[in-house]
Amino acid sequence: MIVQTWGDVLNQSLQELWGGVLMFVPKFVIALIIFIIGWVIAVALGKIVEQIVKALKVDLALKSLGVEEPLDRAGMKLDAGAFLGGLVRWFVILVFVLAASYRIFERRCVGIYSSSNCCRFDFGCRRVIS
Repeated sequence: MIVQTWGDVLNQSLQELWGGVLMFVPKFVIALIIFIIGWVIAVALGKIVEQIVKALKVDLALKSLGVEEPLDRAGMKLDAGAFLGGLVRWFVILVFVLAASYRIFERRCVGIYSSSNCCRFDFGCRRVIS
């Protein structure tokens, strides 16, 4: 029978905690870098889409269809380029947030059930060992 003192148990617990922190920090830094790169890409793509929509003069087409009048009554300005650019920007940001979170939590599944040696896409993410 192995007898451990409370000091040994506390020491072992703190060492495991410190080891966990040391394993988490690099993952967090990489995830933060992925997120920042994604944010920059998202802003650039949003501005590109906004400029394309403005160049295509979608606002004029929407004005001719009478879309501007209900928006004016609601107190909003018709700017399809800004709307679509913002939509693209936030979609790309969401994609990169998911990529960063997968990096932190080591989830490699994309579908509901993927190949073996992958986890189920749920809150418990348990690895299947084949």
